[in-house]
Amino acid sequence: RTLSVTAGKLVLTADSLPGSLERLELRVTELECVLPLRLPIRELHVAVNGFSATRLVSLLETLDLPALTHLGISDGLLDPKTFGRLGRLPLAAQLTHLALTNLELTDDMVQAMARAKTSFGALAELDVSFNELSREGLETAKTIAKTVASKRQNRRGNGAEKRVRRFAGTRLSVAEGIADPKMWKKAGVDGDVRWGRYRGEDEYELFVTADLSRYGCSCPSSIQPCKHVVALALVAERSTLPEGSSQGIEDRVARRRAEIEAAGFEDVME
Repeated sequence: RTLSVTAGKLVLTADSLPGSLERLELRVTELECVLPLRLPIRELHVAVNGFSATRLVSLLETLDLPALTHLGISDGLLDPKTFGRLGRLPLAAQLTHLALTNLELTDDMVQAMARAKTSFGALAELDVSFNELSREGLETAKTIAKTVASKRQNRRGNGAEKRVRRFAGTRLSVAEGIADPKMWKKAGVDGDVRWGRYRGEDEYELFVTADLSRYGCSCPSSIQPCKHVVALALVAERSTLPEGSSQGIEDRVARRRAEIEAAGFEDVME
């Protein structure tokens, strides 16, 4: 009745799960489904492995889950906009238990999420353990569900800092040297994209998403993520960057990287 799967990539099909299954636990980096897919499960728990829950909610929009009453999302990022999308799904009205654990939720985020509380009319229990909520944040969570569970809350920014450090690897020490907002010509936030222009020996354009899944820099470094990307991720977590359009930085960086790689290939051929 219970199935737990840990995998890099998982493809779910109509005949891949037993009909008697009631609880499905997934810890996967990439999840795909062959549609149409109807799952008779009552409980679904998904660890998004450090990434944004946006892709999971997009997947839930395509599934038929008529018996689902317990949903758990953990170990990644969940923003109010994505929570709002979850609330607009038909399954939101049938959920009695919702676990949003280790998702770096803050007081401000829960305040915004509370605006969608009417979508979860049957919700009896909300688990917000291992986030970054104060007592005020936990009180706000109680407006979403009758019962709120909280085993422990982390220090504000603790989860993000750990993610960035894992992401940085050996580039952390050199990135720390330029992780000062004053050293950046310009930097901002456009949706889930943190973008910037850094002037060192030369001027570079770069970007990194909030969940660190997409990033790029116009510098010639062959090591990715480069120190500039890591530094921007640190700056974004340690300070409040202004909202502002990235004005196509992702496309420009992609073109520049292609030029750099093409030039490197030509040098090797010569």
